[in-house]
Amino acid sequence: MTVYVEIVLLDNFCLDFFILCASALTLRLKASRLRLFGGAMVGAIGATLSVYVSGVFFACVVKAAVLVLMCVAVVGFGKKLFWYILATLAYTFVSGGCIVGLFHLFKVPYLNADGTFYQMNIPLFVYVAALFLVAFGGYALYKYGSDVKKIMPHVVKANLSFGGKTTSVRAFRDSGNTLVYEGAAVCFVVRKIGKFDEYFADCLLHGNVVCVPLCTVAGNAKVCAVPASLTVNGEQSRRVYLALPQSKCPSLYDIIIDG
Repeated sequence: MTVYVEIVLLDNFCLDFFILCASALTLRLKASRLRLFGGAMVGAIGATLSVYVSGVFFACVVKAAVLVLMCVAVVGFGKKLFWYILATLAYTFVSGGCIVGLFHLFKVPYLNADGTFYQMNIPLFVYVAALFLVAFGGYALYKYGSDVKKIMPHVVKANLSFGGKTTSVRAFRDSGNTLVYEGAAVCFVVRKIGKFDEYFADCLLHGNVVCVPLCTVAGNAKVCAVPASLTVNGEQSRRVYLALPQSKCPSLYDIIIDG
């Protein structure tokens, strides 16, 4: 039997890397990319060297040792190691079954006459990568759907007026936002809204801004805010101050208002 070392290394590295990532995500462990890379490399090297091991017993011992070393490389020694090994084993069997299922589905001949190893024109890692891309895509969609389900009941339509212009926005009612300045609520703009950036810069140049003290978990700070008017769901317009957050992030709404 001819064994191409580079193909064996690449196939097993991709498979082990995705399995280790999936196990870490399942257990909500923060594993660095370097550790995941190292664990996958240990698995790939172990799989390559296993072809020189004869006998079922010794093969099982080597594979078990490689599995433990892979997991230790990712999470180290500790209470998390046992559960990480179990999760890695589970994903190993699940991924193996899914790959065999894909072979049958697409009628890919993957067994030799003795049934010991796969034989096909397309490398195994291509199927592995496709499998886990679909899995992570499904997880991302599920996560996005969960976030939408939690947030959307608190998102309302609003009209925001500043600089003589009115813009329709989606506002998130945050009961934790109790920041006020001279009786007016301070709202935070988390996405680009019309000409707001230019309006904010113009207010800064002309000194038409206020500094609002802000107390957070990280400590005390101050944010610059500019005047505006806010109308929520057709209610009476009220005076507010608009501030920019310290860091913008993707969100399902445009501004954060008081609850």
